[in-house]
Parts: sequence; structure tokens; C-alpha cells
Amino acid sequence: MTELVDSDTANSDFLSDRSRMSVLIRALDWSATPLGPIHLWPQSLRTAVSIMLASRFPMLIWWGSDLVKLYNDAYIALIGAKHPTALGKPGREVWPEIWDVISPMLNSVSNEGTATWSENQMLLLGRNGYLEECYFTFSYSPISDETGGIGGVFTVVTETTAQIVNERRSRTLHELAARAGEAKTAPEAGRIAAETLALNPQDVPFALIYLLKPDRQRATLIGSTGTNGDAALSPPVIDLYARAPNTWPLAEADSQPMTVPDLAARFSMPKSQLLSAAWDTPPTHARLLPIVGSQQEQPLGYLVSAISPHRALDDAYALFLSMIAEHVATSIANAHIYEEERESAAALATSALENQRLYHDIQQAMQRTSQLQEVTAELTGTLTLAEVGAVFIRQGALALGGASCFIDLLTDAQMLVPIQNVGYDPELLEPWQHFSVDTPVLIAEAVRSGEPIWLHTLQSWNARYPLFQLEKSEYVSWAVLPLIVKGRTIGGIGFSFEQPQAFGERDQAFLVAFTRQCAQAIDRATLYEAEKTARTQAQKAEAKLALLAQAGMLLATSLDYETTLSNLAQLLVPELADYYALDLIDADHALRRVAVVAQNAAIQEAMSAIARDYPPDPNSATVRAVLSSGKTMFVADASDDLYHAMAQDEQHLYLMHQIGFVSFVMLPLIVRTQAIGVMTLSMANSSRHYSESDLPLMEELARRAAQAIENAQLYRQARQSIAVRDEFLVVA
Repeated sequence: MTELVDSDTANSDFLSDRSRMSVLIRALDWSATPLGPIHLWPQSLRTAVSIMLASRFPMLIWWGSDLVKLYNDAYIALIGAKHPTALGKPGREVWPEIWDVISPMLNSVSNEGTATWSENQMLLLGRNGYLEECYFTFSYSPISDETGGIGGVFTVVTETTAQIVNERRSRTLHELAARAGEAKTAPEAGRIAAETLALNPQDVPFALIYLLKPDRQRATLIGSTGTNGDAALSPPVIDLYARAPNTWPLAEADSQPMTVPDLAARFSMPKSQLLSAAWDTPPTHARLLPIVGSQQEQPLGYLVSAISPHRALDDAYALFLSMIAEHVATSIANAHIYEEERESAAALATSALENQRLYHDIQQAMQRTSQLQEVTAELTGTLTLAEVGAVFIRQGALALGGASCFIDLLTDAQMLVPIQNVGYDPELLEPWQHFSVDTPVLIAEAVRSGEPIWLHTLQSWNARYPLFQLEKSEYVSWAVLPLIVKGRTIGGIGFSFEQPQAFGERDQAFLVAFTRQCAQAIDRATLYEAEKTARTQAQKAEAKLALLAQAGMLLATSLDYETTLSNLAQLLVPELADYYALDLIDADHALRRVAVVAQNAAIQEAMSAIARDYPPDPNSATVRAVLSSGKTMFVADASDDLYHAMAQDEQHLYLMHQIGFVSFVMLPLIVRTQAIGVMTLSMANSSRHYSESDLPLMEELARRAAQAIENAQLYRQARQSIAVRDEFLVVA
């Protein structure tokens, strides 16, 4: 039989914090919900709610046979417009769109008491006015009630949508870049791009790639995916200025992307005809983007991409589609260079008088085309900025027979910093490790102006840069080009030559194409490294969530005082500490050591001897500082001086050396601004040391432990009161 605590104080104590959800829970008329009035809630539910509200991680509780929802402040962001009406409602009413997915998990926990763990689970949530593609990592854990049964389900959750979607889009962009050098013609570039986009129907339900004809009046379809050959949706030729109402308005996207709404109505077709391979819901909008080369103002063509029916067109989505258009532009531009070199070689072949030059130019064209393809092939296996830089430095030193090459990146502070170089004297580069983009030197000028600079001779260098005169130099010609991605200058690349260079039209075109590849690869590598950092942080957060989920389950499984202390020890040793000690303030305001747990018997024996012969003193400087300030005391590396400062005598010092702690943390246990004790976690004779990054997790565990200990104490006091009452009634 469930036991109730009738004290008014007990009724409100577990909702005493000032969080938004605590206020809402107090204000809600619970008598109109399946849970009934708050004063009738069992202590097990009160304990679980107090732990949930005190946490800054997203958490919720499903209680009773109706699985009624209660949640904390951090969970609000995950449910969008369903807040605050979700509070106090049965789960089936809150999440009808995913109930077929999550209800079997919840029922398994409720009926069998088996915890679940779901990683990157895809759920289509109606939290923002449409069914949104979302991903979550979460754990369902049973909550025991006073009868020994399962009263509810405790959930710790984190959203991983951004991580999953960004990784998927990065794979698409990486594959587009890797295949950019395969195409020998513009139509082939469109076909290869369409094949790559077909691998990501989640973000690109269908796509069309159009290439402008030389008259710039018409555009020809050179690649498509996801349309099933529908001629109405993917006409082979579009007249840009015919203004036909049932075709794509390409001319309107000459200068910037645009969104085309209501596709089914525009093309006079049933919505089912727009269904894609990834979703059961057809797209309703499409994005129309110009395909523009980095050195051009007018578009080469246009990209049409359907917008996922389950993702909003936010800034990240729009940037992803723009980067697709950039990669297609690069592939088409590379194909044009190949065609121009081939046509040039063919034209030279008609003149017998130029056989020698013909041979040289053909060889040069083949060599340059081969080098661009080799760069593309090498980039397939590169991900990081260092790897990308190494490819272009190595290939850059070969370009036009250059002796040396360097790459500098532009920081947000408008400073230039080198990432790679080859062929230069280290002493020569020493002053140029970090300098302003306003410095009057070659690379800075190219980055500022956004235009390539070609210096044919030493005299042309000295005439241009009088402040940096070169009386003699091993180099006699220089070429420096800005690295530009989508109108943004991100740095520059420089080539130094020991032999004079004419930098003819073909030489310049080749170096511009080479630099364009370099800029896009560096931008992609920068994005990858940012995503890798975010992914590493997400993995660390997931590990902490898993530990917190375990903590929530262990500390909420029982209200028994001794069991709570045992569960706390099980949680902390050896996962977070080689040993831990728990000191609580008793009714006489004395500090009493109630638990000592060590990873091995030797440390346990020494700890027990210290607890017996040198009991904790609340007036000692160390303990008093922690209790009075309510702040954590953290020692990353314990010195011998610290041992002597803490020891009361030689025997005490000997026992401390027996334990051999190398790092420790003393955490105050605080409930409603009152310190109830101190929890000490230590590493002893191990390679593990605490760091500042460990403190948030340990302080969160200390808060939960304090709440659980107080709840256990209140529960024990309540049972003692009930026992006294029952004994009195029997006597009476």
C-alpha cells in the first residue's frame, strides 16, 4: 500500500526551487489530471520530480498507467510548441505522431523493469507546425514506488539532429568535391553531380541541373535525379524569357537564390507524383540557385533542388544547397578548361610549321589536366586542414615548374597566418608567422584586392614594393592569388619561381583553376574540423548523459537511507574516483563520516583508520572553506607540502601516504542553500587526475546526491513518525 506524507511542508518542499517548470507544476490543477492533487502524490514521485527539476540536462518523467508527462526547464526546447500544454497530459495525447515508436519501449520498462538506451533515434515530431526530422539519444529507466513495483519511467535525453544532418550533408559535399575532376565535358559534370545528389534523397528529394546555352536565352538539362523522368517537372530545354507559368523561373534566379512554392499547383500534377525515395510526404517547395564560377559574375547555369518536407529551410540548409551549386560550378569550370585545352591542342595540330610548339602545348595541356585530376584524386582521402594543405603545397610546387609554394589563411581578426609551405628558408619565413592583411606585401595585397598578382621579374617586385627591396634573390618571378569561396576571401596562395615566367593566358587560367580547387577544399576542411570538434563534444556530452541517467536510476530506485548511500558508492567508485568519503552534518551540528569506500582493500583499511582516529572536523580550514562558501575545492596535483599541511601528526601523515592520493575534489552537499555535508572524491596511485572539465559533471552529481540523501532522511523520519504513531495507537 502506498504511504502518503501529510505534512504541508513536505507537500511543497520538493517544488521549492525557482525554475520555470517548478512554477508551472505548482500552478497546474493536478486534480483534473490522472495524477490527482499534489498532496496525494507518493514520495517516490516527489523524489523523482525533485531530481529532475534540479538538473540542467533535458529530463522528463512518465508516471502511472497513463504515462503522464512531467519535465524540466532544459526539456522545453526539445518539444517546441507543445509546451506548456504537454505538462500533466498522458504521453499518447502529447506524442500521437511517434507513439507507435516509443510506446513499446515505455511499456517494456513499465512492465519488465528493463532500462532502454536509444542512440540517434530518428523521430518525426510535430513540434513546430510540421512533421520535423529529428534525432535523439535517450534512456528510459524504471522508477520504483513504495509498493516495490514500477511507478513510472525516468528519461534523460539529448537532441543530436544537427550532428546527424550535418554529417550527412558533409558526406554529400565531400563526394561532390572528390568527383569534380572526373568530368571531361559540362554535360558529364551535370550527370556526375546528379548521381552524387541521388545518394542523399533526405536533403535533396529531387534535383535538376541546367546549363545555359551560349545565347543565354535558353538552358539545357544536363543532370537530374528523383523526378522519374517526368517531362513536366524536368523539361529538357527551358526558354528563360518565355515566362511560362508551369515551368521553372530560371531568369529570376540570375543574381541570387529563390524559393519556388506550391509545386503541385505550379506543375498541375497530383502531390503523389512528387514523392521521393526518402519520405512518405512529397515536397511542396523547391530552391532555385544560380551556378556561378568563382571568377565570374553571370551564371553558367542553374540548380533546382526540392526542399525536404521534414526540414525547414534555415540558414544551414540554404548554405548546404549553395555549396552544392559551388561544387557543380567547379566541376563545369574544370570541364571547360579541359575542353579549351583540347580544342587549343587540336587547332595547333593543323599547322605543320608549329609541330614543335604543338607537341609542347599538347604535352602541357595533358600535364595540367592530369595534375588537376591528380589533385582531385588526392583530395578524396583528405579531411583535415593539414591534409588538404599538404596536397596543394606538394602540387603547387610542381605547378608551372615552381620551386616554392605557400598558403596563408585570413583570420577573423584580419591577420594572415601560414598553414603550409615548401621550398623556403625557415629564417626567411620567421617574421611572417602572423601579420596584418594591411601590410604592404604581395600576399596581403592579393587578399585585400581579391585579384591575382603576377610579377615577372625582380625589377617588377622592387618597383611595386619599395619598402621590401630585394637586391638579389633566388627567385625571379612570383604569382600570388586570393583564395575565394562564394565571394569570401579566406586567404591566399603564392608561387615563387627560380626561372623567369611569362604568365601567359593559359598559365593564368591553370593557376586560377588550381587556386579555386584549393579554396573550396580548404573551406570544406574547415567545416569538417568544426563539425569534428562539435561531434567530439557531443560524444563527451552523451557519455555524461549516460552517467547521469545511471545516477538518476540508482538514486531514484529506493528511499531507504542505507540503500541510497550504497547506491551512491556504487555510482562513484571506480567510475569517477579510486575512493570517496561522505561526511554529513548531524543534529548536533557535528560532522560525521557516514561512508568510506575505496577501490582496493589497502586503501579501504587506511581510510577506515583515518575515519576512526582522525574524525572530520567542521572547523578545519579546508572543510570550513567548503561548507561556508558552498563552493568546490579542487586540487589537480597533490604535493608533499599539501600532505604535511593536512596531517595532524606523523601517524596521520603515514596513513595519508598509504592512501597516496594524487588528485582530489571536495564538493559541498547543498539543499535549498543549506550545506548538509561534504563529499570527497580522490584519485590514488593511478594515472587519472581531475581537471577543470570534470567539475560540472561532479557538481551535478553532488546536487543530485544531496537531494537524494535529504529525501532518504525525510523518508526515514516519516517512517519513524508513522511507527511511533502506530505504537501509540496500539497502546491506546
